[in-house]
Amino acid sequence: MEDKAEAEPNGGTSGMSDFEAKKLEIEAKRLRIEEQKLAIEGGKAKWTAASIVIPLLAAMATIAYGFWSTKEQAELNFRLEAAKSIMQAPNPVDAVGRVRFLTATFPDRLPSGFFTSVDNPYRLGTYTSSVVFDFIRLLSPRLTPSQTLELWNIVFDDGWAKNPRLIDFAAKVSVGDTAAKADREKVDQK
Repeated sequence: MEDKAEAEPNGGTSGMSDFEAKKLEIEAKRLRIEEQKLAIEGGKAKWTAASIVIPLLAAMATIAYGFWSTKEQAELNFRLEAAKSIMQAPNPVDAVGRVRFLTATFPDRLPSGFFTSVDNPYRLGTYTSSVVFDFIRLLSPRLTPSQTLELWNIVFDDGWAKNPRLIDFAAKVSVGDTAAKADREKVDQK
């Protein structure tokens, strides 16, 4: 039996020949190689999945950003057009009317501070000369200059029409002062 123990590899007595041992060793190596191949294939599968998922996520993010930016652009364009509409009004009363219409029609589309309440639209700022002259020309055939000035003070209640020199001038024109009437005609011609 000593001869058999010396003849078998690994000093075993299992009765396996050298050929079978080498065959098992080769199969073990093949098994390790197959395991390595499977590990490599698993890594390739992960990289393939990542190479598909990452561009899809990027595409979805791009599409989402496109929708968001289009919505924001539309909102800003709406606000710009609303502001243009208000600024192109021929007078402050129309501008306030447009603001009120837009804020009532589109309450969720305009910012909360877009319009603040105003009792008298002419108090928004200074008058244009056309507003003043239109007011005077409209009433001058029906009222005397003093009455026109008095009506202006009642309607608009601002400081310039309370100027004592202007009141004196209007009083003179009202009673027939020819020099004041000549000055008035010069103003009307302009």
